[in-house]
Amino acid sequence: MHTWMQPLPALLIFGMTASAAALPSGNEQPATAGLGRGDQPAQEPAAAGTDNTIVRTYFKDGLRFETPDKAFQMKIGGRILFDTAFISTNNDYENAFGREEDAAGFRMARIYTEGSVNEQIDFRWQYDFKGGTDNKLKDLYIGMRDVGIGSLRIGQFKECFGLEQLTSLTNTTFMERGASDRLVPGRNIGAMLFDTNASKTMNWAAGIFRDDGSDTGQDTGDGEYALTGRISGTPIKDDATHLVHIGGSVSVRQLRDQAYVVDHRGESNLTQQTIAAVNVAAEEANLAGLEAAWVNGPLSLQGEYVMSSVDPVAGSDLDYNGYYLYASYFLTGESRSYKDSSGTFQKVRVLSPYKNGGGKGAWEVGFRLSGLDLDDGSTPGGQVDSITTGVNWYLNDYTRVMLNWVHESADTGSAGDGVADILQMRFQIDV
Repeated sequence: MHTWMQPLPALLIFGMTASAAALPSGNEQPATAGLGRGDQPAQEPAAAGTDNTIVRTYFKDGLRFETPDKAFQMKIGGRILFDTAFISTNNDYENAFGREEDAAGFRMARIYTEGSVNEQIDFRWQYDFKGGTDNKLKDLYIGMRDVGIGSLRIGQFKECFGLEQLTSLTNTTFMERGASDRLVPGRNIGAMLFDTNASKTMNWAAGIFRDDGSDTGQDTGDGEYALTGRISGTPIKDDATHLVHIGGSVSVRQLRDQAYVVDHRGESNLTQQTIAAVNVAAEEANLAGLEAAWVNGPLSLQGEYVMSSVDPVAGSDLDYNGYYLYASYFLTGESRSYKDSSGTFQKVRVLSPYKNGGGKGAWEVGFRLSGLDLDDGSTPGGQVDSITTGVNWYLNDYTRVMLNWVHESADTGSAGDGVADILQMRFQIDV
């Protein structure tokens, strides 16, 4: 680990311990003026030196610090996701891809800090410490609000493509995103403009990016750029618990004879075998995605379809596609939380947090179909279809236990269908 990173694990423990100590006992509204739902001051503002240096500290989905005039605001948070899986495969699967074994490990162990200066400049830093070579920089960017045609962000962050990709994994209904996500760009280096209309019913984003597949925050190469854009909105929104979301994304990616790579190991972080893959030298790749969601109280439907058209160095164009469609329902009456400014789903707010002898938390059930087709022309990459069922128990706004059963069928060519059944659990804390 680099020297400058060595104090960070301790900071994670400190920040999460302090946050846990400051957790509100319920969803009560604090008396402090200006705080939103869920805010809870840890204590009365404490002076450090003179009145001009007072910093208020409180908890709201993380440990927060701010000056009275809000000239400086900062939040420290972190998340731990621990997974375990029991995996069963048939003979065709093992003959084609190899044998899978039961496994356990960390999906995430991250710390982040974000904030603003003079309510104009934004910043965010996030690093994943889950272990070994998997330690990676995730987000590192600076932003400027209201630059005339929206807000500006520069650095490493997620490209503006897709609904489920832009929704944090800590807030998705299932442990892993649907199969179509393998076609979607993730975090890369770039600059992006984004904005929301006055009525908060539509948002847009557009940016230019360079591919940083290694999550190092740097990349080199001549002419290898991507132009990516997304527009989404809520044409129907009666209130926070009844809405229709629709959106679309496009990305034009100049590869300059570099490899266009897609690989899929199934909808579990703990499987080891690649069951569908493409690796072809290409000039350009064009992506397009459609997304939709409907929330009606505790019931939610969501789906996406993603297409990828690749111009290879040799031969005709190659076309790939993927999709997912799912339904979820809260047995305890909660509703998925939607953020208008980004067109994504956020943290679920639990109506009755679990306590010894008290509340029961929130319970959610879900069912998903998904598929990925990487077969085209002379470069067959395989096809995968999956069925996932899940149960989520939200103990409170910050803690969740997930149980997923995934049934995957992967095309092995003449050998028949390789079938894998995966029973997996996740223990998650996210502040």
